[in-house]
Amino acid sequence: MPKLSYKERAKRRREQEILRSAARMIRDQGYVNLNMDDLAEEVGISKPTLYQHFRGKDDMVAQTMLQTMREMEEHILAVRGETALVKLENIMRYMLAAHNDPEGFSMTIIQDSSLAMQHLTGDNQEMQSIQRRVGQRVYEIIDEARTEGSIRQEIPNIIVVSAMFSSMSFLKSPRIMGDFSTPAEEIIENAVLFFRRGVAS
Repeated sequence: MPKLSYKERAKRRREQEILRSAARMIRDQGYVNLNMDDLAEEVGISKPTLYQHFRGKDDMVAQTMLQTMREMEEHILAVRGETALVKLENIMRYMLAAHNDPEGFSMTIIQDSSLAMQHLTGDNQEMQSIQRRVGQRVYEIIDEARTEGSIRQEIPNIIVVSAMFSSMSFLKSPRIMGDFSTPAEEIIENAVLFFRRGVAS
């Protein structure tokens, strides 16, 4: 692989900064309210400079989703745990921590139904491919947990996966309710415990 020039490395760093800011803004205010002027101001660049990196809002959002899914796949393929249930719990911890990290790529981006319809079912083959691999790997871990007897046999895979992703709402609730007395780390561990008690045999 040829070595990138300093200019190309700087460009890629800037694009990552834009994507992380976009991910944070989508998480906090939603895709519909994502404004390219606000994003340019957040990153500290002009709007024309923003369009030197991305063709438009949809292109940038698609790249944000793609980066989110790449990071998620990397983590899921490398996840470790004493049992398959612990592996599922560690995937949950990753998703919740990423959602809470202002510099992270929140999983809520790929949960947004309008974004999913537009980008995950569109022409982006890489996103579709990652989605299939991630889904297959998570299902394999669930089946492994069922085989080892650590989760209840009667719960369908889709319910287990839905329970994992719906746990994101635990971190949204304090903002909605205006209650910030419980630390995020404690919320994350209690969300994982809630999941375990719901699916464990």
